[in-house]
Amino acid sequence: EPVDTAPGIDMEVVIEEGMGPKEIGAFLESRGLIKDGTLFYLQNILSKYKGDLKAGTYTLNTSMTTEEMMAVISGEVTTE
Repeated sequence: EPVDTAPGIDMEVVIEEGMGPKEIGAFLESRGLIKDGTLFYLQNILSKYKGDLKAGTYTLNTSMTTEEMMAVISGEVTTE
């Protein structure tokens, strides 16, 4: 469930090389993009994005679902 309703707030985030889903979840929670970093980690393990999260700079939004964020961080969807 998104943190915010649309249109939400865009935030640029940098996922560093070597960050795993636990670290990414904790980072996104610290930025206020998700409510629970541990839940992000568990959802990632059970999702089609397991093992596909990539380092890079991304624009995420507080109105995005966890799965939408994973799609962006995996490179499947761009937010440009």
